[in-house]
Amino acid sequence: MPVLIKINIPSKAGFHHRFEWNSREYKKLIGFFCSPDVQLALVFNDGRQVFLRQLDYEKMPSVPPNSRVIFVEKELDNEIITGVISHNNNEGPLAVYLILEK
Repeated sequence: MPVLIKINIPSKAGFHHRFEWNSREYKKLIGFFCSPDVQLALVFNDGRQVFLRQLDYEKMPSVPPNSRVIFVEKELDNEIITGVISHNNNEGPLAVYLILEK
């Protein structure tokens, strides 16, 4: 059964926010989405595999979250997922959502 994990990004001054998350007991990434009006980059295999260089969510602020999901089939083995979320407007919370399976 899929599980939704929310990674909160502190809302502070600045343009780029880096985050890391360890997959631990989760074995598969099914999909992901993030806050609107941002750009997202994701790296896997402890920083050795660029998965997503620059997904532009800036063009999708009016699209509902369920329609913003990017579906993938990525096997995980206790790896660290690293990402950078970039935005022009630092008001409001920022988050990346991972859809995972155990």
